[in-house]
Amino acid sequence: ERKKEIEEYHQSLPKDFIWDLDEQIVPFLGIIKAKVLPPRDIRIPVLFIHVDKRLIFPNCRRCAEEDNVREECQHSDDDRAFVGTFTHAELLHAQKRNYSVIEYYEAWTWSEWSTDAYKPFVRALLKMKVEAADWPANIITDAQKENFIRRCKEEFGLDIDPSNMRKSAAK
Repeated sequence: ERKKEIEEYHQSLPKDFIWDLDEQIVPFLGIIKAKVLPPRDIRIPVLFIHVDKRLIFPNCRRCAEEDNVREECQHSDDDRAFVGTFTHAELLHAQKRNYSVIEYYEAWTWSEWSTDAYKPFVRALLKMKVEAADWPANIITDAQKENFIRRCKEEFGLDIDPSNMRKSAAK
């Protein structure tokens, strides 16, 4: 399911989405503007806000605005909450990490989605990256090289050309 959340991209024009605002779990794929409350005890926050032209992943909006990184947060839930626009995947992940959605403001969804939208582009870049990195240090024999090429094809859909496997001079 997580893989599906990341790999699907919209393929049509957006439309407004309306749902019961008491519903906590995001019931669709799309973009949501919402007010969220991070858990107090989260060590690595997963949602961001912009403060003074900086992208910050805070536990508390007020602490982020005041540049409070040293003192323990004493702010109320209202001061800690923040508004942002997130993808469904970001919001679902945050909810799994105990973020609460306080209020939904707006949502956009698309009727058509595809897992193939960026695959050719990403595969071409990944192929160039693999070939420009030369063979991994633990791949020495021809059999190991054949196995590496086979695994790249099976796992990532990459057609690696062994004659292109050489360290790139780029710095």
